[in-house]
Amino acid sequence: MAVLTSILKLPPFMNTNLSGKSFILMLVSSLFCGASLVNADDKDPHPDAILEAARFSAAQVEEHTMEGYLRHLESNKRFPFKMTIRKRQIAYMFTKNPQHIIVLDLMDERHRLRESKAGRPYVDVPTAAYSQEIRGTGVNYVDISMHYLYWPNAKFEATDTVANRLTWRVSVPNPSKSGPYTSMRIWVDKNTGALMRVQGLNANGKVTKQMEVRDVKKVRGVWEPKRIDIVTIDPNSGRAVSRTQMKF
Repeated sequence: MAVLTSILKLPPFMNTNLSGKSFILMLVSSLFCGASLVNADDKDPHPDAILEAARFSAAQVEEHTMEGYLRHLESNKRFPFKMTIRKRQIAYMFTKNPQHIIVLDLMDERHRLRESKAGRPYVDVPTAAYSQEIRGTGVNYVDISMHYLYWPNAKFEATDTVANRLTWRVSVPNPSKSGPYTSMRIWVDKNTGALMRVQGLNANGKVTKQMEVRDVKKVRGVWEPKRIDIVTIDPNSGRAVSRTQMKF
């Protein structure tokens, strides 16, 4: 791990006053480890506790490295990446030119989102850039910033089944009213705290983005994601306008 960290030239973990986490990074890492949400009396937990468990599941994961690619289905272009998960830091690196590394420093209530492009020094990702797509894949910085896990006023909606897993569904409004999503709908695994599905909704309550774990695999006794589907949706027709797969 020390060798890989040196190769990636990851910056040291730093405390910050920014809030948020990476959707894709956390969706992946939350499958490895999570605090159980099942109560002894089998009652549904408070929605804030559900989101807290999702945050905890990524922040507490042990160091691990994965390789995979983003595949934009319309163009059939693939973008290889390496993902390094440290106990308090997650790095997501596109390995082909131009090199692009996104690093999240994780903590209990805060995070810092930074990036380095083409070997240049790390800089904070400005919130104004969060709606920009990454390499034309339909995946934007809002999708990989995940600050909605810290949004207030979450509401419990229902218990659902996603990929044969029992989940709790929580909705949370965007307090800043900025960005492409007015609210988020989040499905969290009932037993592990892992994120299984996330939807971004517009002001009319229509889904414009869905990200979901479709397949998992077991490696050395640890469950890892095998495929995550990321779909951009036309809110008027409900049809997919862009599809991207993350495969490992």
